[in-house]
Amino acid sequence: MRGHRNPRSFAKNYGKPVGTDERFIDRAKREWFVQLAGSYCMLLPSGPALNARVDGPELFDFLQGAGSVIGSEVYPGTALGVEPISGAGVMQINSFDVN
Repeated sequence: MRGHRNPRSFAKNYGKPVGTDERFIDRAKREWFVQLAGSYCMLLPSGPALNARVDGPELFDFLQGAGSVIGSEVYPGTALGVEPISGAGVMQINSFDVN
């Protein structure tokens, strides 16, 4: 599965949609498609994710409300990545903050 060319099709082929319409809407009203694949939770923005911020407790509340977690799971960490759908791509991170 590593190096899959299209992250959206990876999520659709290997992931299980979370929630009735699989969308998490954050406080800034950005929509994220949410898929679970094994122990991985994948968030795919529905549009450009410039200056995006995901609030952990807000996301966990969404996952718990959807019945995907019960609230006693161990949270091992966060990964961040980008996979261009075609051609080349660039990702610039000016700030990454966990608190």
